[in-house]
Amino acid sequence: MIRHIVFDMGQVLLQFSAELFTERLHLSAEDAELIRREVLATTEWVRMDRGTISDDDALERMCARLPRRLHDTAAYLVHRWNDPIIPVPGMAALACDLKNAGYDLYLLSNAAARQHTYWHDVPGNQWFSGTFISADYHLLKPEAAIYQAFFEKFGLKPEECLFIDRQYRGVRKRRYEGHHFPRRRGASAPSAHRAGYPVTAKKSGCTYMVQPLFLSLFTYFVPIRLAAAGG
Repeated sequence: MIRHIVFDMGQVLLQFSAELFTERLHLSAEDAELIRREVLATTEWVRMDRGTISDDDALERMCARLPRRLHDTAAYLVHRWNDPIIPVPGMAALACDLKNAGYDLYLLSNAAARQHTYWHDVPGNQWFSGTFISADYHLLKPEAAIYQAFFEKFGLKPEECLFIDRQYRGVRKRRYEGHHFPRRRGASAPSAHRAGYPVTAKKSGCTYMVQPLFLSLFTYFVPIRLAAAGG
């Protein structure tokens, strides 16, 4: 039986994308590509999420590769990208609905240690029983070790957890024993039921990972949201 709903953060509860920052910071196409390549899609950003480099050291390395005109932009993204937070529409309401229905909610996210300074500003955070941030444990999704540490921290059973995640690539890698994740992309609900596969439904960039036996209850409980998601 599903008892716990585990959310990712970026592109699930709040918006986080190169496109968002390009528009917010009024970047040219050239500068947007530089910021994507030399800030957001870098080893330093991953190391901040893993907690193996400080924000200041990461920024120094990024700026060494950027023209001076983009140093302030890089500093903003490292230190203040969450100002302001833009929630993914409907997700705070979904968290409230699920909490009121009796589910425990948790956050499991790749994020730098600074996440603790803005989590209280994320709409819907008040419904969560606990958070697990990658930088605190020097682990990253989708490594099996981060799930083991997450389960141990909160005393959860994998078979009682349903994950809401943004990336299918992570799902493909998560063959951790006891998890129930999709085995193929794009399976319809009826065929997935017949095959005994879990079902994915996408909305606003996130993925609802739903076990077949739970799908009917979840669809009944939030029919409008799942219908909009194509589930």
